[in-house]
Amino acid sequence: MTIQTKNLILAPHLPRHLRALLHGPKEFENVAGLRVADGIHHQLLSTSSDFKTSVEMPGKQIPGDSVSVLSTRSITF
Repeated sequence: MTIQTKNLILAPHLPRHLRALLHGPKEFENVAGLRVADGIHHQLLSTSSDFKTSVEMPGKQIPGDSVSVLSTRSITF
C-alpha cells in the first residue's frame, strides 16, 4: 500500500533498491531514479552481515517502507 501527501510518499521499498543502495548512492540513483538522503548508505552498511546477505538474495522480500520527499526527489528508509 502506498500513501501520498502533498509533499511525501510512503511506500514499501523494493528489494532491488536496497541491493543497489548496498553498492552505493549512485547505483541506487540509477536503479530507483531518486537520490538517497545523506547518511542512509552508511547506515545500511552498518547493518549485520546476515541482513546484508538476505538483501542480496534474489526474490527475498524484506519488510519495510521508504519515504520519498517530492520537493527534493530524495528517499529515506
